[in-house]
Amino acid sequence: MTIVNGAALRRRLKLNYYLNENIVIRLAKTRTEFEQAFNLVYEAYLELGYQTPNEKKMRYSIHHAATTTPVIIALLNNQVIATMSIVRDSYLGLPSDKIFDLSKYRKNNRVIAEPSCLAIHKDFRQTHGSLMFPLTKYVTSYAESYLGTHGLFASVNPK
Repeated sequence: MTIVNGAALRRRLKLNYYLNENIVIRLAKTRTEFEQAFNLVYEAYLELGYQTPNEKKMRYSIHHAATTTPVIIALLNNQVIATMSIVRDSYLGLPSDKIFDLSKYRKNNRVIAEPSCLAIHKDFRQTHGSLMFPLTKYVTSYAESYLGTHGLFASVNPK
């Protein structure tokens, strides 16, 4: 049996952990950034068959109305090229509550959250994680540091 360490495995898979210096990952701040993020999610989900067409060409959820749901964006030349939201547990619950019982994770006042509305512009999807890894790292760090979460839960559409 051959044991491969993590660094060697990453090199074999050609995973890129370094973000292009012209890309900035941060919270969406302006109406334009929110609209670009929600449009990016709409376009990506429409392409995958998760979204039906709508006039506004945006996809967002009731959770985005809560102040506890930050929208994280990756910007390149003032254009949103990737986005992911963090749905913090609230009176609305989490999107995964529809299909999973998360009550055991809420015990002892544990704060949980769920990454949601992940979308990456099609021109940046085949970059060996060069955008996905930094975006995910930012999301997990933000959830822990600013939302006080003890864990993140993600459900994935099996399509």
